[in-house]
Amino acid sequence: MTELQWTVVVLGAGLGTYALRAAPFAWKPFREFGRRHLRCLTYISFAVAAGIVSRAIFLSGGQFGLGREVWIKVLAVITALLIYRVTRNMPTALFSAVGVAIAIHWLVA
Repeated sequence: MTELQWTVVVLGAGLGTYALRAAPFAWKPFREFGRRHLRCLTYISFAVAAGIVSRAIFLSGGQFGLGREVWIKVLAVITALLIYRVTRNMPTALFSAVGVAIAIHWLVA
């Protein structure tokens, strides 16, 4: 995909997740629905991000990645989930996962 296509995908995903999270508060019929399902709404952004990133876990340059690369990415995702569970802070979890991936790649290479 070109840079323009990736930009459109990221912007569309961002706007879509924002609309899904904001609709219960902005539109009166959805307010009660939002109160009952608030926990579900918090995971929408995770689901969209996972859909965008999941392809990168197993593919590298349009082909299936090498075994070592795949395991580094999988360990980074597991790290992000564990740190998020402990801290409940998404930026901390994501940056920590990137740090783990870089450190493992550097140690293995």
